[in-house]
Amino acid sequence: MKTPPPLISFSDPETFLSVAYAELPAHEHEEIATLVQQGFPPITSPASLALLLGVSPSLIVAMARKPSNYYRTFTIQRGNKKRPIATPRIALKLIQKWLAVNLCKHIQFQKHVHGFVPGRSILSAAKIHQNSNWIVSLDIQNFFGSVTDQHVFDVFTWLGYSRMASHLLVDLTTLNGALPQGAPTSPILANLAFIDTDDKLADYCKANKFRLTRYADDISVSGKTQRPADLTKRISAIIQEDMWHIAGEKVRTYSKPSCLHFLGLRISDGNVRVPKAIRRRARQAKFLLEKQDIELTNKSQLIGILAFTNWVDQQI
Repeated sequence: MKTPPPLISFSDPETFLSVAYAELPAHEHEEIATLVQQGFPPITSPASLALLLGVSPSLIVAMARKPSNYYRTFTIQRGNKKRPIATPRIALKLIQKWLAVNLCKHIQFQKHVHGFVPGRSILSAAKIHQNSNWIVSLDIQNFFGSVTDQHVFDVFTWLGYSRMASHLLVDLTTLNGALPQGAPTSPILANLAFIDTDDKLADYCKANKFRLTRYADDISVSGKTQRPADLTKRISAIIQEDMWHIAGEKVRTYSKPSCLHFLGLRISDGNVRVPKAIRRRARQAKFLLEKQDIELTNKSQLIGILAFTNWVDQQI
């Protein structure tokens, strides 16, 4: 799906503002002008969003009042667990993707945040740790589901949206009181909701000369000096102080002389590589995908493994 430009139906800010001032109530004018100047989507009410999209305000109101009607829900199996997924239907998805892309363009995240940030990736995160002697990785439990509608409201007001606009944006980006897994806006809104905790983690790691990355719900800390015995406890305390929770079964620790592992990548001799096991699976995937006479039940998984391996090889 191609993402619409910032002002969607309008060629430039001046044209949009002239129409907005004519069509929308006077009390929205100043907020609209400020949002346009900041580069943020100028949503102040259902009417302003409808004006941008060229649709009836009643459609926006309907989506905000009953968002569950505009999602498709299902579950996917991951190991022994089932993960609920809620993907927005086309109209809401278009709004969410437009909102996410245009917020990303004008928000500068901390240097250690690599997930869902333009120009950064799992590989850029791995390279932060490539000369470390040890690495500890922890997962935030139910990351998107832990971001409540109140968190999202606070994010939008912090960005400069009015209370009325923030309530509307909460309704258009949350489902059942939290960020849905599967919505285009969930990654950036989760990153924004985690900013205060990111700052605390960065301060702690800087003071101790540790290296820090966060890729979505994965927090990794590494270093060249001896690893403190209570490191996991200290990192967990910082996270839980802000009411987040650590998935206890997903704490991973690696130390030299063994290879360090990071989100499916191997760090060895100061280099980031695809592990041999994944590379073997990629070769098998390539062979199976080239066999036209075989019906594959896991074709998308095979394509993903092969694409991941090829992408890493091209980047390093």
